[in-house]
Amino acid sequence: MQEIFSPNSIAVIKSGMKKCNMCGKEFFKPPHCGNQRWDDRKYCSLKCYYQLSKNKPEDVWKQINRKSEDECWEWIGKSLSKGYGHLRINNKDCYSHRMVYIETYGSIPEGLCILHTCNNPKCCNPKHLYVGTHADNMEQMSKDGRSNMGEKHPNSRLSNQIIIKIRFLYSTGKYSQKCLGKMVGVSQGQISRIIKKDGWKHI
Repeated sequence: MQEIFSPNSIAVIKSGMKKCNMCGKEFFKPPHCGNQRWDDRKYCSLKCYYQLSKNKPEDVWKQINRKSEDECWEWIGKSLSKGYGHLRINNKDCYSHRMVYIETYGSIPEGLCILHTCNNPKCCNPKHLYVGTHADNMEQMSKDGRSNMGEKHPNSRLSNQIIIKIRFLYSTGKYSQKCLGKMVGVSQGQISRIIKKDGWKHI
């Protein structure tokens, strides 16, 4: 019997096929769908997409790639720009790692964050999650080099060395805040924040 599809044609078909993150059904790339839109698409239909809003808390486990208990369990559903998993539960936007923590350990104290010991935003392994403050989160990001604080911020005009020099010069009593501001091209108010450590606290 003559083969209808050659191996090459089957490969082409499979490259235009995905598995729905909601129902698991395989679906083809629609003719009108551009490449970028197809790369971002994770659901076979609007019905499955809107089913997200009807998720229950326990449904968070359906979109997690579980491995051994010590490995990262990565979120395979929709992710936000910084890599954190996102889903809708009872018509509310939620982070996947926070929902996993709640499902495993109970409620999160008000005002606290859920941090990762593995520094992997997609990870939803309960063993890699712990409660911390926003300050704890910022400190961990700074230690790991993931923070945009200080000279790493894209809009920063100053460097760590300049900040140290500003504080030293001011401590001599020979330079006013206004004078230092003119020297480095920032306002007197910004110099005041640097000296008081309201800004650039990590130095």
